Amino acid sequence: SAARPLGLCRLAVGDVAGAIGLLSRAVVEDDGLPTPPGAVWSRTGLAAALRRAGERDQARDVADRARADASRLGMAE
Repeated sequence: SAARPLGLCRLAVGDVAGAIGLLSRAVVEDDGLPTPPGAVWSRTGLAAALRRAGERDQARDVADRARADASRLGMAE
């Protein structure tokens, strides 16, 4: 999803709320595409943004899903 790089840019400049919105959208869009690795990367970015926002429990849940999906896809060791 094009929302992922935009969300990461927002995170880089400190717009955490904007990053969360864009990265959440990226996850939804990527989940609907036939390229599962994109959703893993979007979830990874979303988890980072959520951690920055102090949403530790939600960040952990999103990161856990990203790790599980990455493992299932052979992206993680």
